[in-house]
This record gives sequence, C-alpha cells and structure tokens, in this order.
Amino acid sequence: MGEALEKGADLPRLEGVNQDGEEVVIEAAEGHEWLLIFTYPKALTGG
Repeated sequence: MGEALEKGADLPRLEGVNQDGEEVVIEAAEGHEWLLIFTYPKALTGG
C-alpha cells in the first residue's frame, strides 16, 4: 500500500490494466483538488 499524501500535495497519476488487458490512466484535471475513485469486490455485489 502506498503512503498517505501530505496536505496540499498534488494528486498522483494512477496507471493500471483493466479486465480486458487495456491500459487505464486516471488523473485529476489540472486545477482540481479532489479525485474520488470508488471500487468494490465482485464477491459483495450479490450476483
């Protein structure tokens, strides 16, 4: 797990691979201070 960000730090750029093997890049738009990423495990979806 990564380290917590310090108050006032720039948001990091996140890179990974999705379920289809495609590269995904998530980054906050310039000038924005917040980026919310919501994930949940498939096991808890009830389906």
